[in-house]
Amino acid sequence: MSSPKRRRSGLDIYWHAVLYLLTGLSQNMDEPYRWFMEGGEILGKNDAGEIRYLSPSQAMELAAALEEEPPDELGQLAFDEAKMDRLGIYPSRWMAWSESDHLGTMRELYSYVRELVASSSKKTGLLIHFEAETIDDDVTEPEAALPKAEAPQATMPSEKLLFIGEEDNRYLETDASKHPKATAGILSEIQADLKQTGYSVTGDFTTSANPGDTIRCFISDDRTVIAIKYISRNAVGGYRFFSKLEDGALVVSSGAFIREAKKVNYFADFLQNQAPAELHAAVLARRAKLEKKHGKPVTFAADLITAARLWEEQNTRLSGVR
Repeated sequence: MSSPKRRRSGLDIYWHAVLYLLTGLSQNMDEPYRWFMEGGEILGKNDAGEIRYLSPSQAMELAAALEEEPPDELGQLAFDEAKMDRLGIYPSRWMAWSESDHLGTMRELYSYVRELVASSSKKTGLLIHFEAETIDDDVTEPEAALPKAEAPQATMPSEKLLFIGEEDNRYLETDASKHPKATAGILSEIQADLKQTGYSVTGDFTTSANPGDTIRCFISDDRTVIAIKYISRNAVGGYRFFSKLEDGALVVSSGAFIREAKKVNYFADFLQNQAPAELHAAVLARRAKLEKKHGKPVTFAADLITAARLWEEQNTRLSGVR
């Protein structure tokens, strides 16, 4: 999706799945949801199909509908990989790709699209179009996917093992420059933004649970904040900044969708589409408010394994939160 001012956002390969999770329908959606797929004024074509324009009034109608659909509730009851395969929800590989966090990625991408629709609706309207996408596998039958227990050895035998986490999830050192979505230009821009904010790179890791995803890690000059940039198999994701207090409380700010969980001492602020400098400032500000109750900031070791263990700790802490 794109506005005439060239602000862009998109659902990547999840355009059909997000609509299904919003409506419960695999096809024949009502307006305004069907406008993601058809309708509006046709302005031209690209390699993937029609380029369509939604007027400001149509965009406002779509924004009003999406306002009732918060990102953290997307798919809460409807996300079922086997059922989505049976219904032919594109790309019809849900069981074959079940090791990836598709729901988390969809919620993140949807949050960006929802914000763009809301901010573009009153004056400019929206341009909507598909883009040609090559799916880098040869899956024909989802049932043929490897079992999870066998996938790590089959997928990543050559990566250096950092440690083994919960449920035999292997954390492995990798190289983000080899990720298909992380071009040299993208990585250079990421590093420049973090360096300007006072961070240095500590390395990249991936996991056996999500072997197509890479996390690039950074640490602040005072070593009290660890930052990560998530690069999934489908897109370059958002930043997340972590600090830890003496009693174990985690303080987090994120440019990608995140939910707070105070009952497990996980204090999080979601600042959509914000630059690293703003996210750094946010985590420091929230941390300062919590120090009286939870203690001073912990100093981290400036190495990759520390960042990877912090990511594991976050996920383990949040795994039981509903």
